[in-house]
Amino acid sequence: MLFSSCQQSLPGASAQWRQGLADALAGGHSLCDLDTLTAGHGRAEWLRWRFLPWHLPPVQPGGAPQGGVLLFCEIITLAVENSRKLEEQARQLHSANVDMRNVSLALSHDLQAPVRQMVKFAQLLDADSGAALDGSSRDFLAEIHAAGARMQRMIAGLLRYLRIASRQPALYPVETGEAVAAALANLRHDIDATQAQVSVGPLPNIQGDAQLLTLLFQNLVQNSLKYAARAALHIEIAARRDGDTWKITCRDNGPGIALHGAGKAFDLFQRLDDRKDIAGTGVGLAICRWIAEVHAGTLEIIAAAGPGLCLSLTLPVAASQAPVSSGAPV
Repeated sequence: MLFSSCQQSLPGASAQWRQGLADALAGGHSLCDLDTLTAGHGRAEWLRWRFLPWHLPPVQPGGAPQGGVLLFCEIITLAVENSRKLEEQARQLHSANVDMRNVSLALSHDLQAPVRQMVKFAQLLDADSGAALDGSSRDFLAEIHAAGARMQRMIAGLLRYLRIASRQPALYPVETGEAVAAALANLRHDIDATQAQVSVGPLPNIQGDAQLLTLLFQNLVQNSLKYAARAALHIEIAARRDGDTWKITCRDNGPGIALHGAGKAFDLFQRLDDRKDIAGTGVGLAICRWIAEVHAGTLEIIAAAGPGLCLSLTLPVAASQAPVSSGAPV
């Protein structure tokens, strides 16, 4: 009777569910970690369940024993759907990484070879016949050589971007202050050469990839050093909490840029300044933005109070974390 009524109340129950109930009514134990139930609205729900028989002695001597079935059931539809989404994302990520590796191979071999040949033959032509060329022809030859060299730098920059973007981040508790300290140590020669002053305030602990965060801050500081227009360059790195996020700013008193169109500075091969005397391919900030995004954050250029450039890195607050890294001028 109980089996029949359960079938009526759960017409969408699976055969596995019905068999489990029958086994429990017969005195056995049944469990299932993954089953489906078609609910009244027609949607299949995922379940985890267990049937246990129970018995009580007769209330009166000679009476019939009492018993039934205990059902423990948990709806796990959301967990199953999220797991499948993660599996699909992992599959897509693997496919994207394969594509990146193929592009990297093409850049390393198929594209670099003709560029190297162009630069090489331009150099040979200049060496063999440069003296015999008129002024315009020599200018054309110099342009060919410069364009080839620029293309080589762009390919190298794109390879660097792809190599970093294809890496799977390893997220662990990280002291952001230590990542900044490592970045400044890597840039010690450039900082000393420009006589720049770098001050670092208290920075938070987050869940992150220490190597990627070091690279991010290294690129940001290097960007300030590269575009410095004054001898007394000052770079300030500070953090403040804003609700559920940390806002870490890297501010300098350099030349700055116009805010309109500043978002393009994070695109590949876009530069803050088009001056040819400043080295760079426009890849560094694109890498920084990618690192911010894989940490569930953002990176943007914001209005600075006074002259200079201010980049704002927004990162989620890790549970029970607070600024603990004491800052100090460098």
